[in-house]
Amino acid sequence: MCTIFQCKQNISLAYAKSLSISMTTVFDEIPESILIKILEKLELIDRLVIRKTSKKFRTTVDNLINIKIIRITVKNNFSRISLDNYEFEYDNVGDHCIVAYGNISRNINGVDHKNFAFGDLNMILNMSKLELKELQIIIICGLLGERESFMDIFENLDSIHSRKCTIEGFNSLEISRILSFFKAGVLEEIDLCSLNSICKNKEIIELEQWKKALKLVSRSHVIQVENLLSFKEFEVYETAMTKRRAVKIRDVLTTSTSLETGTFEFASFFNLNQIATVFNPTFNMDNFVNSTCIDFTNNGGSNFLIHLGPRCLKIEKNLK
Repeated sequence: MCTIFQCKQNISLAYAKSLSISMTTVFDEIPESILIKILEKLELIDRLVIRKTSKKFRTTVDNLINIKIIRITVKNNFSRISLDNYEFEYDNVGDHCIVAYGNISRNINGVDHKNFAFGDLNMILNMSKLELKELQIIIICGLLGERESFMDIFENLDSIHSRKCTIEGFNSLEISRILSFFKAGVLEEIDLCSLNSICKNKEIIELEQWKKALKLVSRSHVIQVENLLSFKEFEVYETAMTKRRAVKIRDVLTTSTSLETGTFEFASFFNLNQIATVFNPTFNMDNFVNSTCIDFTNNGGSNFLIHLGPRCLKIEKNLK
């Protein structure tokens, strides 16, 4: 598969040929310390190009490159990959694809932007020393084929070492498959956007990646409370708060041992006084208030502050 890193080689064919001719006779004899100093002077894309020329360069570049944040966005007409502060653009124009990095661009006939982007991402994720702070995946093209092609990238990986994953555009079964490729115990934060019925998908909540993560951020769906309070921290965005859900939160919080802070944000207002009495039956409902804070102690002796606002419920463990 042709990628942007191959494209840059093709822009200077003589340069590429000179590399291949002299590689075994010159570069392989250069001491590693000198080779590292040479590579350190190159931009990221140049290192990625040179990485493709020999096993020695691949090993050296893998040890040298320190990418921390990878973001891939795929939409109907374009894709974008960000490697820290470097951005690679892939655009469909008519029957060809424009691949661009900075001031460098190339037109490729008969190739779709997604194939280019997926090829480059596959090469990057196969770098042996990659340890990420975050891998962000956003695919908004609505076609199952594209999502399947994307997930196939992970099949040949041992595991993805990333402390955070952000995923948008997939259903819950696909999310389960993607999360399974992350290294359990290394993955600390899961950020899920625009999913459907994750609470009904046992495959996700039974994953070691889910159980060992410390923080969850979830939007646009309801998750069972017992699957939230196992995290150290969570932020959940929901449609509405009901008294029944407040009772469930209270009951689960009664035995919680790991939660330190949790936030529920709601799209609509709720009856604050009614919800307050769930956590404190003696709460005075006579005077309506816009916000309040309730002290709550569970069966294990852990003390929590329950902050209530018109569209927010925040749980905060007293760590003193």
